Amino acid sequence: MRAPDAEDASAAVEAQWREYWDMTVEPRAHPSEVPLELVDGFDTLVALPAMGAEELTAAIAPHAGSALLYARAAHDRYVSSMKSHTGGDAYRAYASAIAEFEREVGRRAHSFELNVQVLPFTQRGIWWIGSLTVAVTDGLRRDVVAFDAAIRPVIAELA
Repeated sequence: MRAPDAEDASAAVEAQWREYWDMTVEPRAHPSEVPLELVDGFDTLVALPAMGAEELTAAIAPHAGSALLYARAAHDRYVSSMKSHTGGDAYRAYASAIAEFEREVGRRAHSFELNVQVLPFTQRGIWWIGSLTVAVTDGLRRDVVAFDAAIRPVIAELA
């Protein structure tokens, strides 16, 4: 396996990337202050602020073709894998984790918002990627028992 290409980013590119990340992961919590524009070469997958993201736009433009190919292939794999699984399993895992939390603390869970982004990785893991957002690998998401155990601390944090 080849290591990913890495480039040193300027402070401006890093700051613009972090703003883009926050805006993409939690758009309601981090809305753009200016209109967004689609970035050429990324189809409809990347929209950056019309002003203030010039360095990031220039930095990502050379990677548009390979990023788009990867995104489409990952999407196709995910869609085909989900055809054989139902969304009910994930709901049961959330419900089970919430019920377990309520039993442990002796009270009903507070109302909370949790956004779960599924990553098309074969390895398993869960990460906080925003204040109300976690990323979970596809393999973990499809294993109801493991997902339940992994999501429990997240629910305890929010509920």
